[in-house]
Amino acid sequence: MPSADRDLVLREKGLTLVEAGFFRGKENVSRVIVNDSGARAVLKTGRISESQVCLFALAKRIEGVLPFLVPVVLDEGEGWVLLEEIAGESLNMLADSDPERYLSVCWEISESYRRVVDALVQEKGMPDASAEGNKWMLSRLSLWSRPIVDAGFLSFEEVRGLSDRIAHLSDGPGRFGYVHGNVIGDHVILPEGGGKPYLLDLEAVPRIAPAYYDLLRAFDFLLLSVGDSERTYETVRQPLLGYLGDYASDEVNAVLAFRLIGALGWDLLKHSAEYIPAKDRDAKIQLMVRLIRNGIE
Repeated sequence: MPSADRDLVLREKGLTLVEAGFFRGKENVSRVIVNDSGARAVLKTGRISESQVCLFALAKRIEGVLPFLVPVVLDEGEGWVLLEEIAGESLNMLADSDPERYLSVCWEISESYRRVVDALVQEKGMPDASAEGNKWMLSRLSLWSRPIVDAGFLSFEEVRGLSDRIAHLSDGPGRFGYVHGNVIGDHVILPEGGGKPYLLDLEAVPRIAPAYYDLLRAFDFLLLSVGDSERTYETVRQPLLGYLGDYASDEVNAVLAFRLIGALGWDLLKHSAEYIPAKDRDAKIQLMVRLIRNGIE
C-alpha cells in the first residue's frame, strides 16, 4: 500500500486543506476544497488497498439494486484518492437513541455488500480467503487477548479454549470469504434530506463467517459507542438473534467472542478509543466478558 505525500497532492491537484485528521485523528484522511469548483471533498493518502478504487466503481455500477450509496471518486493516483464529501450525520448518532435501527441499517448494508464483493471477484479475481483470513484471525486473537489476560478479566486457558474453537470452526470449505470489515457507525452516513445511507471506505478483506461477520463487527462497535451498553444489549438482543437465526449458535458465539476480544482488548483496554464513553467503561467490560464466555443469552 504506497502512501502519497499529502502536500504534494494538494499542490499538484489544486486543493486547499481544510482539516487534517478529522476522522479518528488519522492524519491520512483530510477535508479539502477543490479550488476550481469550490466543492468540498475528502482526500485519503495511504492505506489504500489495490481493490479499493475498483470497489467504488463496482458499487456505483449496481447502486440501483443496493440499499446504500457510495461517494463519487473525483480523482485518484498512486497512494491517494479524492472522494466527494457527503453532507449528513454519522449513523453513530442513532447508537443511543435507536440502536435497533442502527443494527438494522448495518445488517442491510452488510448483506448486500456481498454483491459488490462478488462483482470484484468476477471482474478481477481474488485469492482464496482461507489461508490469509485464518492467519489474520489467529494473529489478532493473540494480540487482542493480551491486555485482557494481563488485566485478569479472562484466563490464558479461556483464550486458548477459544482459539481451539475457532480452529475447529475454520476447518472446512467456505468458512472464509471477503467482506467489508467495518460496516459500523462512523463508516455510514445518513444524508441530509433522507434517502439511502452512504457507505464509506470500501474494502474487501478475508474474514471468517462472511455471511454475518460484518454484523457482529457492527454489534461490537455499537456496544463500545453507547452510554449504557447493558440497556443497549437488551434492546438489540432479539433482533440480533433474528438476523443470526439461520446459523449454528455455537459457531456464531465463537465468532462473536473473537470480535468482542478485539473490542475489549484492543479498543477499550489497550487504546481507550475516543469514541468510547468513559462513564460506562466498567459495565462494558463486565458485559463483554460475559458474552465472550456465554455467548448471546
